[in-house]
Amino acid sequence: MTEKGIDFLQMNPEKMYELSQGQKQFLIRACYLHGPFRESCHKALSHFSPSYGNKTYRWSWIDDSPIPGGEGLLENLRELDLLSRDDMRYEVNAEFVETVASFLAEGKGFTEKQFLEYLQEKEEVGEIAESLVMKFEAKRLRDAGHMAESMSVRSVSDLRVNAGYDIESFDGKSVGVKYDRFIEVKGARSPKVRFFWSENEIKKATELGKKYWIYFQGGIDLGAKKSRNKLLAFQDPIRSILEDGRFEKTPQGLLVEADLHGDSL
Repeated sequence: MTEKGIDFLQMNPEKMYELSQGQKQFLIRACYLHGPFRESCHKALSHFSPSYGNKTYRWSWIDDSPIPGGEGLLENLRELDLLSRDDMRYEVNAEFVETVASFLAEGKGFTEKQFLEYLQEKEEVGEIAESLVMKFEAKRLRDAGHMAESMSVRSVSDLRVNAGYDIESFDGKSVGVKYDRFIEVKGARSPKVRFFWSENEIKKATELGKKYWIYFQGGIDLGAKKSRNKLLAFQDPIRSILEDGRFEKTPQGLLVEADLHGDSL
């Protein structure tokens, strides 16, 4: 027996016939969201639509397109507690909604090696994008004559990972140097707008309204650690993105795409 096999059995110390919760979660990650069933799982879950009122994803026999050969897979995921079902639909259970949203945004057909490379590249792109935005904000405020504000722009992405944004800045001169511009940074190697907008970020954008911005930095060159394009800034994205017909909002969590890009540098 392999080392992983031994570890899998030890997750069920009572040796019960039913899988333990730990075993179920291991199988979800190792076999379905990653591993041999990843591509078929991605195809099946891509048919699910977001139910914003219920904060989940649903697929219905009545309302949604068929999933060729997918019902057996969905039953497996139900037995592993990722899904639940009734007479009309399957839906993603609450504890897995964020996991599924991230999974659907990753793209399909990755091997484990490709997936690790994707995560590393995504992290590198994000770090470069945030660094470029920090410099942009400091220069914007400095050029406007707001030196104290320019020197006080700060990143909070490592301090408060659930803040719903990455950078605290200022619209301009601020009495008491009080932050009043909250920026979520999105970056991509492609110049065109394409990013995942999480439920937590949408919630924070709703709360902050015009104080919340999305800065999209496309055209990132990983080798040079700079961008080939100017950034695009969207104030109050609940209105400027969700209500703008130029943007396509797909069912994958909220995957935002548009044929827009910053001017070439």
